[in-house]
Amino acid sequence: MRHVAIPNTDLVVSSLCLGTADLGSEIPRAAAFRMLDAYLDAGGTFVDTAKVYADWLPGERSISEKTIGAWMQTRGNRSRVVLATKGAHPELETMHVPRMSRQEIVADLDASLQHLRTDLVDL
Repeated sequence: MRHVAIPNTDLVVSSLCLGTADLGSEIPRAAAFRMLDAYLDAGGTFVDTAKVYADWLPGERSISEKTIGAWMQTRGNRSRVVLATKGAHPELETMHVPRMSRQEIVADLDASLQHLRTDLVDL
């Protein structure tokens, strides 16, 4: 797989970024682990997630990030993955209320770090 540098950073990522909105929800955990393994084995390195992924479905909140975190911990492969996540999304129950304060952004990042079982997010 081809890799590219992200301008103005020291990050080099696979040219295909894996979106993960359905991991742990519509794509069950075991299948998600197999998909992530196959992506990494094919040379993929760039994994995109968000604190709110799949929160619109019944079930556990932040399940995409939690699934990725469990996968990285189980496989011991955090050093091979470039993680991108997003926060500051409005709550689903109050989509008209912005969440862009420093406190909300920091809280979302802290939650993502916990879900992803890591001490840093790359992007």
